[in-house]
Parts: sequence; structure tokens; C-alpha cells
Amino acid sequence: MIIIQIGELIRDWFINIGLPEEYATLLRTVIIIGLIIFLAYLANFITKKLLLVYIRRWIRKTKTEWGELILEHQLLRRLANYAPALVLYFTIPSAL
Repeated sequence: MIIIQIGELIRDWFINIGLPEEYATLLRTVIIIGLIIFLAYLANFITKKLLLVYIRRWIRKTKTEWGELILEHQLLRRLANYAPALVLYFTIPSAL
């Protein structure tokens, strides 16, 4: 996974500039967790601010009964919460 490779590059760079290996590993972990949090926020923004807007417009144009039910029960908003959760689920193990 690319996050593991980025983490190893960061750790090696810290070691090359003279940090002890323990500190380099700790800083790598902190930086990777920050990157993962940023990616989860980005996934949340993309799904809720961009994707949901276009899907809602499309559903309103179709004027079907199931579309109205989806909008009425805010199903799309609830499903959009899975995007950042999936980012965290698949990337956190590689950071630790």
C-alpha cells in the first residue's frame, strides 16, 4: 500500500538527518495518522458537498416514488458517512 511506502520514506529521511530510530518511527506514525485524518476529511467533503448535491438533483429530476423516499428519509446523507469511515478502516492498520 502506498501509505506504507510513504511512511518508510519519511522514517528513512528522519534517520538520515540524524534522529534516533525510535523518534523517527514515532514521527512517521504521527505524520501518517495526520495524513489519514486529512484523507478521511477529504472523502467526507467530496461525498457530502459534491457527490450528494449532484445525486439529489438527479433524483429530483426523475420524480420517481423511490427517489422521493430516499430524499425524505435522508438515506444519501446517512450513506455518505461511510466514505470517511471506509478510508479510516482501510488505512489505519497500515499506519500502525
